[in-house]
Amino acid sequence: MSDFSFYKNMSFEQLIEDPDFTNWVLAPSDISNSFWNDFLQTYPENKETITTAKEFLLATKHYFETDDKSDDYINDKLKKIVGPTLLIHQKEETKLTIKRYSSIFHKIAIAVAIAILFTSGIWFYKTQISVTNMDYKTDFAEWKTIKLPDESIVNLNSNSNLKIDENWSKDNTRKVWLEGEAFFKVEKKIVKKSKFQVITKGLIIEVLGTQFNVQNRGNITEVFLKEGKIKLKMNGKEEYLFPGDFISYSAIERKIIKRNKVPQESYTSWKDGTLQMEDTVKEIFAKIEEIYGTHIEVNDTTILKETRKVSIPMKDMETVIPILEVSLSIKIIVDDNKLIIK
Repeated sequence: MSDFSFYKNMSFEQLIEDPDFTNWVLAPSDISNSFWNDFLQTYPENKETITTAKEFLLATKHYFETDDKSDDYINDKLKKIVGPTLLIHQKEETKLTIKRYSSIFHKIAIAVAIAILFTSGIWFYKTQISVTNMDYKTDFAEWKTIKLPDESIVNLNSNSNLKIDENWSKDNTRKVWLEGEAFFKVEKKIVKKSKFQVITKGLIIEVLGTQFNVQNRGNITEVFLKEGKIKLKMNGKEEYLFPGDFISYSAIERKIIKRNKVPQESYTSWKDGTLQMEDTVKEIFAKIEEIYGTHIEVNDTTILKETRKVSIPMKDMETVIPILEVSLSIKIIVDDNKLIIK
């Protein structure tokens, strides 16, 4: 085991790749428990990162260790996700190809590898798509990265639709219409008045060059600005957003109903493959239903008012369920396309 200073500045991604840390989480001993308890007493500011990484590894391990999943099933699942060969890079820079270990070590190795893939985003996006038509849609649990004619990049979230202006030209205002959620990285054009507009119900989001997230579901449009400057046009009025600003606009009330500063991870992490939320359980479940097209039934509704923090991979529900169980301290029963929360 290394000294404390080695782990002081480690990120979530580095921790789940570290052999000593993963050995402690997946096969703890008195010595490793003592080391990590002492570490947290020395560096209490690292508690959140340590806890998140630990819960992530345990949830992944739990998924692969359930009794009804055979080694053949695990191998098949792994191949579909990362291909027939997967290399794990260890601290000493050696490379180990995953082979058929004895049952427990085989599953733990895969679990660690899958966790590494979650955070690196290797399995999240499909090949980048250049615009060849004017309408893009994603299904539940499907994501796309689109490259527009002006070199702007759009990450389109699941259950979303993006329509491109048929008269798109570098000399005109570049318009797109959004239903659902997307993250925009807009290229600034030198041509005068060559603005970029995202149009939703009752709201026009206008920029020159910037990065921002837009979610339009039903009659509510939410906008988060990562960098640059945004002009909002609504009901004959204009308002500006600056980096870190978040607004919620109601098409029914025709006005901004919420505005505040928020951490960007809550509104942009999904584009990199991980959904990070700190909200009421009710809102977390609503987001899960929206992304995966599933229905969540809660037996004890008192949990819905509780505020929790979760970090889950943007992948199929089969992988998400054990992460949710650990993060929210709940038991989930799957009934066709319905999740029953115990």
